[in-house]
Amino acid sequence: MNPFDLFNSLTPDPHATPAELNRWRNKIAMVLFLLVLGMTGAPWIAEWRYAKADELGRVHEEIRQEIQGIKGSIDNLSKSYEQKDKAREEREKAEAVREIRRQIYSTQKDACAAEGMTRELLLQQVQELRSDYMALTGTEYPDIACPP
Repeated sequence: MNPFDLFNSLTPDPHATPAELNRWRNKIAMVLFLLVLGMTGAPWIAEWRYAKADELGRVHEEIRQEIQGIKGSIDNLSKSYEQKDKAREEREKAEAVREIRRQIYSTQKDACAAEGMTRELLLQQVQELRSDYMALTGTEYPDIACPP
């Protein structure tokens, strides 16, 4: 086959019938269409696919970073609530200790002023309050003796 036969097929046969001439025109149009599509479309499609993959990778990385940020925010919020709860519990415990100390003092004072069975009941109540104090603080409340 002569390499120039390819170039010869680019020109129509001078003795062609109208149907053969239309077939030649359609073949040339299809070759030109595929050539243009290959020259413009294929690089664009390839670039689009790679750009799309790159964009998806970037979006996935942004989503991962956003999730990490949200997780960090939730952890910080959780720690903040734990600290607030701990501080509230400590305040409540300190208030309870103050209230028990006040009750021990006033009950002990009343017991020292009372006589007989009332004194015994008040001293028993002081002992119960002292055991509550010890359960709450882990230390024993100092024993206060009544003045003679």
